[in-house]
Amino acid sequence: MPIIRSRGGSPIPNADVQSKTLQTAAQRLGLQLHVLNAITPSDFDAVFARVKELKANALMIAQDVVFNTQTAELAELALRYAIPAIYPTHDFAEAGGLMSYGTDLRDAWRQASKARSLPTCQSSRRANSR
Repeated sequence: MPIIRSRGGSPIPNADVQSKTLQTAAQRLGLQLHVLNAITPSDFDAVFARVKELKANALMIAQDVVFNTQTAELAELALRYAIPAIYPTHDFAEAGGLMSYGTDLRDAWRQASKARSLPTCQSSRRANSR
């Protein structure tokens, strides 16, 4: 099963840890995991062609800013190449992707904005300074 992630300098601080964790899980299940990299949207078509060459049964798109701004294009490529894909956020599914494993970012932001209006307490105790 291939996973597509951004190559080098990823804004996701634990991208390498995620890849290693997935690799370990795949090995335990007797699956072969291929990590394919893309830097810009111009890389997407070649990566999907490679996934097709690998005769992969499925594809996982990693969490990355590059991908989050190209939801419709990635969903369309998966459809064009006939590759079942799972995506990191709900936005991909809304754009036509098969399914997502993550959260609905709009809902998360909506909930966060409500939290700003919750009452808070500020401590009246101060640490002793010497």
